[in-house]
Amino acid sequence: MKLEKSFLTSKVARRIFTVFILCALIPIIAVSGISYFQVSKDLKNQGKEQLYNSTRIHGLSVYDRFLYLETVMNILQSTLKSNEPHTIDPEKIIGKKALGRFEALALVNSNQSYEAIHGTIEDFPFGSLAEPSKGR
Repeated sequence: MKLEKSFLTSKVARRIFTVFILCALIPIIAVSGISYFQVSKDLKNQGKEQLYNSTRIHGLSVYDRFLYLETVMNILQSTLKSNEPHTIDPEKIIGKKALGRFEALALVNSNQSYEAIHGTIEDFPFGSLAEPSKGR
């Protein structure tokens, strides 16, 4: 089946052909444009939601770690209330793994001096306190 080139020679044939092409292309272009913008909007919303969930999970994880460390410090505090600081071994009380999460621990006394319980404290964050007392 061979197309003849003479079918577009008349003005009516060209108009019918043009209307046919326009009727076919305009809906396709419109639907593809609408689909593109809708899919883009959905992907952006989905990305924002995933970012929100991921950030929330990481924030809760950090908060959970802080609560764990606070609990460990409360356990040490309750032990220190009943014993002298230099007589306790923090590793025996809270375990090696929990103690390893702290770089250093110190007991701050009411007279602005501190005693290192675990690790060494070179730059104490609470300003100019007295030199550390000789504990452990």
